[in-house]
Amino acid sequence: MLTRSVHVRRRLQAELHRERTEAIRSCWQPHGTGIPGTVSLLGVRNFQARAERLYGGEREDPVRPAPPPPKKRWFDLKTFRGHLRRQKQEERRLEEEQLAKEYALDPPEGWGVKEFLDSIEIGENSEEIAEQFESWKHFAGATSDEIDQLEMVTNDQRRKMKRFLRLFNHGLWPPVREDEYLERFKGKKMEREGLPWTEEETERLRALCEFYDVSFGDPFLYISWEMQRRIPEVRQKYVETILKPQTQMGECELAVTKASRPLLMNRKFKLDPPFLYVVPSKENFRLARSDFRLPDGFVKYRQPQLFCLQQTTESEVT
Repeated sequence: MLTRSVHVRRRLQAELHRERTEAIRSCWQPHGTGIPGTVSLLGVRNFQARAERLYGGEREDPVRPAPPPPKKRWFDLKTFRGHLRRQKQEERRLEEEQLAKEYALDPPEGWGVKEFLDSIEIGENSEEIAEQFESWKHFAGATSDEIDQLEMVTNDQRRKMKRFLRLFNHGLWPPVREDEYLERFKGKKMEREGLPWTEEETERLRALCEFYDVSFGDPFLYISWEMQRRIPEVRQKYVETILKPQTQMGECELAVTKASRPLLMNRKFKLDPPFLYVVPSKENFRLARSDFRLPDGFVKYRQPQLFCLQQTTESEVT
């Protein structure tokens, strides 16, 4: 709904337009009284004077729409959380770097930064590289970014430094004796490790082998944890008490099947490839009795002299 001031403004604009139109009509000169089809300058000035007298020399601007209200700025929680997460990650990274330098491993006896670089064959400029580190802890706890920022260092030297520093911090450089290596990285001893087996443990081993289905996969990792013994010890006990009796009770046969025949035989492949047959001992794998009988239709094609076993059996029979 329009206000009264807007109605008054529109009425004044209409009167001004009407006065302007009348003034232009009165100032238009007919033909023969001057320049035809032109407006006299005096008429225009009179129009301006009348307009100033009518409105007191003040002309109001046309009605313009009000500017839009300022947009409301809301709190962006997602962006705030992102900045907070990155800040925490940066603080955590700086803290980890400081702890790595503070609790770095001590160097070997008589070693320093230069001796370490010489031992890994870093190159001729080992002294210049060693001078860029404040102390041994700063060198041992150096991060990948800090090594990349070193001056007068090639890419191969950077890769070598990162590799051997990682090995040193894990106790794998410089090389140590085997007994010291095993002592350093040995795990916790299990409760029943190295102790003699009892009847109860043997029965429990049988039950666990049936429960975890030893015939499928390798479940000795779980069985060893249940028995609190090492995996080789549990597997050897399983072989001695369960597997060997099973194989000794059965019978086995050894057959050379068509699988040993080569797939391709021509003039380029004149010799058969070597084959290796692993034959188990008779103690644990008893051989089954040979009961081979040739069908009657193939008897006439058989050559007994080619079969040593058949010859011996025939001689024994005769």
